[in-house]
Amino acid sequence: MMKRSFLYERDFWGICKVVETILCLEVGSKDLFYCSLKGLFHTDNYLYIRVFDEGFTYRLIPLKREGLIIICRDPYEMLKILLKERFFTYDMLKKLIDMCSLTSYVYIDLFKKYDDYDLYIINVVKDLKRCCDDPRHVPRICRAENILTELMIMSTRTRLFLEKTGEHILAQKIYMERLVNDFMRLSNRKDPFLEDFLELIKGSL
Repeated sequence: MMKRSFLYERDFWGICKVVETILCLEVGSKDLFYCSLKGLFHTDNYLYIRVFDEGFTYRLIPLKREGLIIICRDPYEMLKILLKERFFTYDMLKKLIDMCSLTSYVYIDLFKKYDDYDLYIINVVKDLKRCCDDPRHVPRICRAENILTELMIMSTRTRLFLEKTGEHILAQKIYMERLVNDFMRLSNRKDPFLEDFLELIKGSL
């Protein structure tokens, strides 16, 4: 009998309201996938993601009814996907899966359309990889838990922020500057790619 997916287990979520995930969709053939960062939400009845009306995922996902949800602990791997490697061959995708803790094969159904984003229900068919037997031990990132993850999310929401009032924009600018400064102070990674990303965000504030 197939085990129930960890994604439906209350113990997997703990105090998390949103878990950061990587959504990978097949593009054209079985040897090319498009991967993007998505927050996975849950209620008592279902799992869902929000797809904002920007970027390739918004155009691709209505054509696809299936994909992979990949959960990692290291935000640096997510950062590379956001800025460098959106398109993955099968071999590249396999390496990403090997580095992460949980991979699930899912069906994706449109639930509701909004002005700025669409809501999609995630139906898990099966877990392709489990790091462990206990859902409480799955390494994952809760949204608002990691500074770098917060920076990545905020950097993809520029247009939405610009639609707000001047007061909201000023508050967002102050918040982002604090996050960048805190991360640069706390991070032990001496990586030119990471430093360039942080400088890019600071320069856009």
